[in-house]
Amino acid sequence: MSALLKFAMLQPIEAGLNLFLKRDPHIIASLHKVAPDKLIQLECTSSPRLSLALQISADRIHLLVEPEEPIDATIRGTRAALLGLLQSDDPAAALYHPELQLSGDVHLIQALHRAVTQLELQWQDLFDNPAFHLAASALTKARQQTEMTISSLRQDTTDFLQQEAALLPSRHEIAGFQSRVDDLRLRIDRLEARTRLFLEKQ
Repeated sequence: MSALLKFAMLQPIEAGLNLFLKRDPHIIASLHKVAPDKLIQLECTSSPRLSLALQISADRIHLLVEPEEPIDATIRGTRAALLGLLQSDDPAAALYHPELQLSGDVHLIQALHRAVTQLELQWQDLFDNPAFHLAASALTKARQQTEMTISSLRQDTTDFLQQEAALLPSRHEIAGFQSRVDDLRLRIDRLEARTRLFLEKQ
């Protein structure tokens, strides 16, 4: 998926997230105090796969596709494990989920997670937002279309190299070559056995 497409898909999510958080200015202030303008990479390893950076400024949260500054910390895990950071009944245990991997400034992640859980936000209000579901659905469809395009391109390239340019052998040619190699190996083994037998008789 291109960076431009990801950017377009993330805009409604970012807008909805900021609208949700700005209902109480104390929320942004608390989060910015813990992670002022820090870049935290979020990577979802399950479907829909997604990688983005989160940055908390003084008045809003930014979702970045390709940040220009170095990443301060990374949270990588499945969708369920990542959502568990916000919705788990046991926030402390959620951060150490076996399907989560933390790297970089782990203390920053711990401090930010602690601040988020202390705010006791009703994240379900955000997830039930139609705009959030629309953007998530668009991301899934875009990922599927990208995978289909890549698969088709790979097959077209293979067909061209094998049939048109004749740069790669076909599966039939490879199988025939392997068969001839096996026959040659068998003949060599028989020749070695006959040679040993001849030498033993001398």
